[in-house]
Amino acid sequence: SFEPMHNDYKVVTCSPDGRVVVWKLLESLSAVWPLAHFSVAPNENAKIGLSLARGYAATRPLGLTCLALEKVRDEAFDTMQETGFFIAGSECGGTFRCFLNMSEVFARAEQALGSLLRPPAAGAGDAPELRSPVVYSYRPHAGPVHAVACCLGQRNLFASCGADGTLRIHSCLQVDAVVKLEPTASYLYSLAWSPVRPLVLAVGAAHGAVLLYDLAADPARPVEVLSIPDGGNVFALAFTAAGSVLAA
Repeated sequence: SFEPMHNDYKVVTCSPDGRVVVWKLLESLSAVWPLAHFSVAPNENAKIGLSLARGYAATRPLGLTCLALEKVRDEAFDTMQETGFFIAGSECGGTFRCFLNMSEVFARAEQALGSLLRPPAAGAGDAPELRSPVVYSYRPHAGPVHAVACCLGQRNLFASCGADGTLRIHSCLQVDAVVKLEPTASYLYSLAWSPVRPLVLAVGAAHGAVLLYDLAADPARPVEVLSIPDGGNVFALAFTAAGSVLAA
């Protein structure tokens, strides 16, 4: 995602070791380096999301499988701006709302690494580790979460899907999903919200199926089911600016 204050890009990644890393990527794409990292460990705010987990010690980082940055439209510039919040999915089935304070990230990184306009010099300090960002959690899936996606038109709405075959539409402010569906008998792998019609959601499933939901028309049934020619699992989905679906 573009960070206009620093005339460059930042990339946010997650991994099964429980780390969320914020990377700096020069606009010229000539260099990339870590600015800061978080260890997403269980805390009081994560209890509900961990209710089906077994054997997780109080300090053991959560195995993360996916994340989605929350964005809102800036009407003045007609662009999407990040709020600092993101949703993370986990191997234990939990989904967690987290807060990424970019002002703190840049301040701590500059203190540890020096100038942020170029890669750290040899011998510079390591990227700082910040506190666990989990601020809220939701009723978990009965298996690993494969994808999460924040709605572009409704700030407090996000979707999740996973190995239990369920599609869930959540309000960020409620523990339980507002809509819970089992559209197929197979795993669900990917999600994408339409940038043109904010309540249209695409869901990637097994055997080349892509299900299109229009939550404003009928939240219980897909309005269209597309079939990918090779019939493989649909691991990634995206919409073009014009609203067409891209699947892989």
